[in-house]
Amino acid sequence: MMPSTMDDAAARLPLLALSDEVCFPGIQLTVRIAEPGSRRLIRDLQERTAGERWIGIVLTRPGSHPDPMGRPEVFPGGTAGRLVGATTQPDGVSEVVLAGEFRFRIERELPGDEPYRQAVVEALEDVELEEDDPGVLTVRRRILDLAENLLPELERQVHFSVEDLAELRAGRPFELVVNRLAAGLDLPALRKLELLLSSLPERGESVLSILESRRVVLDQLRPWRHLARHPERN
Repeated sequence: MMPSTMDDAAARLPLLALSDEVCFPGIQLTVRIAEPGSRRLIRDLQERTAGERWIGIVLTRPGSHPDPMGRPEVFPGGTAGRLVGATTQPDGVSEVVLAGEFRFRIERELPGDEPYRQAVVEALEDVELEEDDPGVLTVRRRILDLAENLLPELERQVHFSVEDLAELRAGRPFELVVNRLAAGLDLPALRKLELLLSSLPERGESVLSILESRRVVLDQLRPWRHLARHPERN
């Protein structure tokens, strides 16, 4: 559901197309932006009040043909968020912080004179789960237990920490637990987009399945892991 802070005109969102990042609701994403049109978008958003800095974050289709304006095709689903921070580096590249709010589907892109794309979007409703449902509690606990168990072996490949997991255990909503792990796992952008666009129950089960698969692989490799410390003997 669109937050009440958005008026009807906010169904029209400027789009930020990223090639390798997916933003999830409830999660902050930091990206570096060098493309001139996208940098112009960020400057325009900075001129608005904090409550009006809405942006649609979408993923480009790999290998797609550019449109007449030279822009790559994008997938029709993404996350609406807000610009919460931006700095310009000495090389002119912008580093921006985006806070995901809700999922959406693009209804249609809009023509315009701006150097960045805009679209009319429709919010994607999600299933409301009872936090104290036994099934939800089981999946939640299993996800966090596996993530904590795997972290010592995967800490260089994932983007969450012991502190993050402790915070998630402290009564955070199931959706935030699932989205934080989905965002932090070392998955291809297309796989993350699949997770984003799936329903919350499916997303939770998928994240759990991914973690269980990682556990199996690491257990199978463990007897030979000592060989990696002495590659000259291999």
